[in-house]
Amino acid sequence: VQAIAAPENSNFQAGQQVREAVRAIPRERDLIVALDSTLERIERVDATSAFSAIRNVSTAVVGEPADCLFGKVRRANLAQMPDADLPTLPDRGGYGLYSLGHEPIPSSLSEGDEAIKTAVHRLIPQLETLRADKLLSLSDNEGSSGLGIKVTLALVEPENRILLEKQTRRAKSSSSAAVVSSTIDRPVESGIVAVPAGGRIQYRLQNFSNRPVYFILFGLDSSGRAIAFNLVSLNASLTQTGQHLSIDPGQTLMLPFPSESWKVSPLSGLTKTQIICSYSPFETTLAALSETLPSKTLNLQVLPKPLTIAQAILEDLHRASLPTTQDLGLPKDIFALDVNLWATLSLMYRAVESNGESGMG
Repeated sequence: VQAIAAPENSNFQAGQQVREAVRAIPRERDLIVALDSTLERIERVDATSAFSAIRNVSTAVVGEPADCLFGKVRRANLAQMPDADLPTLPDRGGYGLYSLGHEPIPSSLSEGDEAIKTAVHRLIPQLETLRADKLLSLSDNEGSSGLGIKVTLALVEPENRILLEKQTRRAKSSSSAAVVSSTIDRPVESGIVAVPAGGRIQYRLQNFSNRPVYFILFGLDSSGRAIAFNLVSLNASLTQTGQHLSIDPGQTLMLPFPSESWKVSPLSGLTKTQIICSYSPFETTLAALSETLPSKTLNLQVLPKPLTIAQAILEDLHRASLPTTQDLGLPKDIFALDVNLWATLSLMYRAVESNGESGMG
């Protein structure tokens, strides 16, 4: 934190305005799993024991701070999920993970009876995905970033319209980027938009800073799997000429590229996308993506090791911030990020039937 118009002695004064200067993010952050109150006592005991064997995962009771919920797979639990195909889901015997609002994470649901220990072991990949999302979410800095970027989520089929726009608010804009279109269709309280299932979307990234901006797209799809836009093959060809893919000042880049678009999954559930931008190339991240992605196709791909990628992104931001942070005497077990050098913007949408309600609340 730094004072705005600091006095000569640099001491903070009561009533003085301050703003964030450096973000400190723990390199290791536990995922907290709340145990659903509908579990039997023996189930809670077994679940606590099973989760305790997993590194950086801890348990809590419902009502305590937590990141997700562990419980039985029941039709009653799923009834509130918009457009849930209930007859295909098991009635009893299996376990899964839910949001704190009891919305199922589809990729975590079991297909039949299983023991608690077996269920928890099966969920390890999903727990890693949630840890990655939690870690990277700590970099969200829409309100404090000094890097000028605007991200637009646009529907291109069955109609062409803007769904959601987000941009860094503190950065100075050299354009009209600060004006948000009145045609944006979104619930103001949550920032979650409804997108027609089967429709096609694009992301548009506008750089209104005075320097080239590099970017990474990381997210969770509607089934709860970690995904990223694979820029490895494109960056590999650019790197041979001493370049990296970037957005020039005042320019807009579309993802996927202008001739293409992404089809919205018909599956119920939230899709979350994080656009991470930096004035420095994501060299560590691209190296990690190159090692972990099975395909070099220039598209969205499911990440087999999402935590590795999330940590690589933060490491790139940490290294880019060293000229500012290395002499501050900060602990070694954190990522120290200069807010003027990066921006993370998060967008969320839910797939709905084109003539249905969003079910968001």
